[in-house]
Amino acid sequence: MLFIPELPIRETVNIVSLLPTPPHLAEPSTGSEIDIANDCRKLLSLAIAFRSKLRQTPGGRPSSDVVRKGQEIKKLAHAVKDRMIISSEAEF
Repeated sequence: MLFIPELPIRETVNIVSLLPTPPHLAEPSTGSEIDIANDCRKLLSLAIAFRSKLRQTPGGRPSSDVVRKGQEIKKLAHAVKDRMIISSEAEF
């Protein structure tokens, strides 16, 4: 499980650059791998910002903006998953 430190909202967007790259992972070589890696970084950044916004909502009832962000994250996650499956099938 990845530990994400609590940061003020203005700093959460840049937290992805603070995360270390695992040494056992090779750099993406194809265009599709680079796109998937970029989308994963964007997904992580959106998820961190979403969590911060969700924690700030009073009474536990999220605003329509927070719900919309959650739907955007879900849509991007499904798109990345589908592209990863297609990419892995193309290798074999």
